[in-house]
Amino acid sequence: MFKLKIHLHKNVWGKSKKWTKNLIMKRDWRWYIVIKNRA
Repeated sequence: MFKLKIHLHKNVWGKSKKWTKNLIMKRDWRWYIVIKNRA
């Protein structure tokens, strides 16, 4: 369910894909895990 939500969100908001990529590049993967766990 969460994966589908993210997929739809990325399709609607192209910025979110760029934002996620920037987070990974910055190695701020902790926030990605926090967001993933909260959903």
